[in-house]
Amino acid sequence: TEGAAGEHFGDLDGDGAAQNPGDDVGVLTYLGGLQSTVDTVPVTTDEQAFYNTIWVDAIQTIRSQALDVSDQALRVFATDSPAEAQPFVSQAFQAAVRMLDGVDVDDNGVIDLFAGELGVRGLDRQAPTLVVAMFVAEEALR
Repeated sequence: TEGAAGEHFGDLDGDGAAQNPGDDVGVLTYLGGLQSTVDTVPVTTDEQAFYNTIWVDAIQTIRSQALDVSDQALRVFATDSPAEAQPFVSQAFQAAVRMLDGVDVDDNGVIDLFAGELGVRGLDRQAPTLVVAMFVAEEALR
């Protein structure tokens, strides 16, 4: 989740090699870039504020889950046995699923576009709509 530049990147399992299963960038770095981009979009209408809130909530929710994945993974590496590691592995997996798929916070059977429920996959599916809606709202002001 942190990428090669992350605070915890390195030889966590003591085998002499720093292993990175990802693209060296990390989810948290991508989220930081996305947040910076969202922060540059003008918010001058109620519609833009609505869509901006969706972006900000989703980014914060995904960041929280990514940090939970990292925290649980570090706990796995601090254990001495598979039995001791098991609860942390399970919690890391659950956090990763929430990060990717989102969470139905209000238990209505749907992972909504708002209320901090979107995960990476939901945000990816909704991104074109959210981007267009923000800029269409801006264009309508002209």
